[in-house]
Amino acid sequence: MQDTPRYSSYIKDMPYLYLETKKAAKLIVGGETPESVVRLSVDNNIFQLDKELRRLKLAQRVALRLNAVSRPVIELIASGQDENARIGVFYSIIKTDLLFFEFMHNLYRDKVQIRQTILTDNEISDFLRSKVCEDERMQSWTENNLIRVKNTYKRILREAGLAKSSGADLLITKPIINDELKTAWDKTDPYTAAFCLEV
Repeated sequence: MQDTPRYSSYIKDMPYLYLETKKAAKLIVGGETPESVVRLSVDNNIFQLDKELRRLKLAQRVALRLNAVSRPVIELIASGQDENARIGVFYSIIKTDLLFFEFMHNLYRDKVQIRQTILTDNEISDFLRSKVCEDERMQSWTENNLIRVKNTYKRILREAGLAKSSGADLLITKPIINDELKTAWDKTDPYTAAFCLEV
């Protein structure tokens, strides 16, 4: 029986990880597997981290994300134009983090659909608080944890090129579709739809 997906705040400790994911994607395109990338991180410190536990945990998170996406998306991350590779990394995150996916689907996507360009800091906080009310496990999260998750979401959106800072708020920047992105996805799925990448 498959585990029910659960909300997690893990993203605050393992946020965007663009350079690490890109490096791992290049190794996978070159013949490694996500699992062997974990071994290379622990044994050879390919991500240049001080602590062995961090080498393991970061590599496991990157491997989880890359295992969740197709070969064309891995190739896009490995060698695509920078702005497109960033979209690929973002896609790997949204596919592996249920709470972040719901945030994008319920808040970001809805904003784009009604042509609102500002995503406020308070709206993100309100979204997370509504989830605390719904989910028993999230009720144990501290206020500091919620703030860190919110700030991580904002940072990931900026790093992926899906938003820009506007004071404490975000200015939404819908992704521009080009041929390289169309090649990586053969159709729109719930995850691409959540951040308005319609291919």
